[in-house]
Amino acid sequence: MNMKDIIDFLETDTLSYTFSPKGLQYLSLNNNYGSEQLDLKSFSMEKEKDPMKLLLIKETINFLETGMHNMALDLSGFTPFQQIVLNSIREIGKGSIFNVNLPRNLKA
Repeated sequence: MNMKDIIDFLETDTLSYTFSPKGLQYLSLNNNYGSEQLDLKSFSMEKEKDPMKLLLIKETINFLETGMHNMALDLSGFTPFQQIVLNSIREIGKGSIFNVNLPRNLKA
């Protein structure tokens, strides 16, 4: 998979991301909110020296090709709602349809 394939699939040419010491903390397909931005149009695996950018691209390719990744994630800033959603998503099998019932008093 090359950069053009990634750009076409994601329908963006910019990733915005933040890494903490624990792992990937934030990722967006828009140029906003993350502490770093990655221009996919000018990115080159051969020329890139930043190991975190290389890891992000390698794991993005892995995820797009297999549906899985090995990226360490920093979920310490998740709200209770985000944690419930994440835990629910982890329970979904491939091709399954899943219905989440949230407690009524929990706000997003």
